[in-house]
Amino acid sequence: MRVLIWSLVSVFIVLSSFFITLSILDYRDRLASNGTEQAAGNVSGGQGQSKTIKHIVFNLSLSDSTPNWQVATNETTTQITGEGLLVKSRVSANQNELTTDKIVTEPERTYIVHFAIAVTKGSIALGILDVARDRWILVHPIDRREDSFRFAASANLTQLVIVNAGSGPNTLTVTRLVVEWES
Repeated sequence: MRVLIWSLVSVFIVLSSFFITLSILDYRDRLASNGTEQAAGNVSGGQGQSKTIKHIVFNLSLSDSTPNWQVATNETTTQITGEGLLVKSRVSANQNELTTDKIVTEPERTYIVHFAIAVTKGSIALGILDVARDRWILVHPIDRREDSFRFAASANLTQLVIVNAGSGPNTLTVTRLVVEWES
C-alpha cells in the first residue's frame, strides 16, 4: 500500500513539474514575442477575435547617454529634465529646431505618430520628412499637448522634425514621441 501511495505521489509531482514548466515556457515565449510589439485590444468582436499588434519603429530617448535626436542648429539648446526633453530655440520662422535619427519605414505603409509636447512659449509644428527626397510628407501643427496623427511613408527613410511655426523663440518639453504601425 505504501508503495502505491508513493508511486501516486511521484506521478503527481512529475506531472505538476511538467505543467509548471510548460506554463513558465509559455510565459517566457509571450514576453519574448512582445519585444517591440504590444497587444492593443480587440479589433473585431465575437468569436475569432483578432488583436491589433503595434510595431514601434521609433521611441524618443529621454537619455543623454543614448539620444536618438539632435539639435538642428546652434540656436537650439536641449536639456533632459525630470519632465522630459526641454528644448529652447531662437531659430526664425519655418526653421528646424530638433531632428530625430532616421527611421526605417516601408513606402505606402501608414504610420501613427503619438506625442506629448508641452509648448510653453512660441509655436511649433511636427514635420515628417522623406529623407531620400528631402521633402515634407506632412507638417502637423502642435496645438494640443497630447495627440496623434497618421501619415503614409513615401520612402524607406523618414525623419521627424520639430519646426518653428511662428516668428518668435520657442520653449517646449517633449515627454513622448513614438512612431508605430499596426497589423
